[in-house]
Amino acid sequence: MARRIHYLPALTLLLFALNGRPAWSQDTSEPPKKESIRTVQLLIDPKPEPECALAYRLETPYMEQRPGNGALLYDAAIALVTQVKSKHREIDESKLDEWLDGPLDKLPRQDVREAIAAFEEPIHYLDLAGRCEHCTWEYPVRDEGLHCAMPLPLWGGFRVLRSVLALKARLEMADGDVDAAIGTLRIGMSAARGIGNGPFVVQNLIGTSLARRTLRELEGLIQTPAAPNLYWALTALPHPLLDMRRSLQMEMDAVYAELPELRRLKKEVLSDDDVIQIWKKATTIEGSRPSNLEAAFVKIYLVAAAMKTYPKAKQYLLARGKTTEEVESLPKLYVVLLHQHDRNRRLCDTMLKWADVPYWQAADKLKECEELASKGMGGDMADMDAITAVFSINTPWIRGIYLRNVFMERDLAMLRCVEAVRMYAAGHDGRLPQALSDITEVPIPADPVYGHAFSYQVAGGKAVLESPAPPGEAARDGLRYEITIRQATR
Repeated sequence: MARRIHYLPALTLLLFALNGRPAWSQDTSEPPKKESIRTVQLLIDPKPEPECALAYRLETPYMEQRPGNGALLYDAAIALVTQVKSKHREIDESKLDEWLDGPLDKLPRQDVREAIAAFEEPIHYLDLAGRCEHCTWEYPVRDEGLHCAMPLPLWGGFRVLRSVLALKARLEMADGDVDAAIGTLRIGMSAARGIGNGPFVVQNLIGTSLARRTLRELEGLIQTPAAPNLYWALTALPHPLLDMRRSLQMEMDAVYAELPELRRLKKEVLSDDDVIQIWKKATTIEGSRPSNLEAAFVKIYLVAAAMKTYPKAKQYLLARGKTTEEVESLPKLYVVLLHQHDRNRRLCDTMLKWADVPYWQAADKLKECEELASKGMGGDMADMDAITAVFSINTPWIRGIYLRNVFMERDLAMLRCVEAVRMYAAGHDGRLPQALSDITEVPIPADPVYGHAFSYQVAGGKAVLESPAPPGEAARDGLRYEITIRQATR
């Protein structure tokens, strides 16, 4: 039988592993530093479009793909990381981060080369997975719901593999092997898509994390003098790169796999005992099964909470056309369960529908939905009963998940703009365009955060390409490129 896990804490820990210390984890020994927009200095060379526009690709072309399911190989690659870490205990994860954060010309190549060599096998499996013609994650989600044996602790080691892959690309850049670096970045982008398009939101978060880390390394690559123009390689990637809609839909509806009894709520009147059994089952979904004594207290608590909610539930049904006689003839706990189910179904649908709209049009509505979810559809979250908490298990996450995806798309679009600038400079004696609209060689993408052109200004021989963080978000979520054209030596 599949081992069940405590899903939300595992998801939270994974987010910390991927993104570092959470914003609310402050070091009180020092005053908090004022956050600023992430700023990257780019020193680039003019570079025209390659003679063959798609000579370089960041995904495996169809004719080069191999039969097979990449998901199996991704699973194998991630599993191998644990073995490597146990065998090579001298590999320090903080040291990997230090190498990633340091300048390329200060990279200790031999130390990095030895560390990467230890991960040769999992990287090889990642490469093979990215070359497969399809990637299907065959978890029995529709039958088992959220807890169908997805090995979350195993995914937690992904951060190491992400760092090692990025370091491999950095080492190849330092060695001057641009083609090898592009090949490694392709492995990263392919893995981001293969993992990120899985049925779980956790996989989407992993995919966005890997894609953004890969794009950061691409920032370094395009600054190497021998780097080709990768505008069309970036443009040829799928847009959007990852499909978050399927995982969001799955996690919203997974409660029906966990509690199939809910599907017949409106077709069959349930007795109080039936409702109590559903509630008790719901309380075990996100934790271990309680003891007999604990179960007795759970029943008392659930019934007491239901009777407190009953007047509101009764008014809810009356407002939707039922007569007083009809409502009063129904078991009271059944009335409460109908109310709980319907209000959360409406909330889920409202949030999901805005996930199908461009972020710049959906942002305000998603924030409203998130606030509504945090209030428990009219009540304080502290008073939210167990079954309501199960229904709304992932609703507060949607805006954050959407933001991570749109930031990834923004990073990708801004790099396309940088490559368009390089292309313009190659045809205009190494000069920067005074405005993005001056570039006619290729289309210029819009900022997916705001739905309009990126901010772009030129002053003092430097161009500033910028996308500030959305209102209400941390300043560090914005991105600014300060672009300078490298002067040719005479």
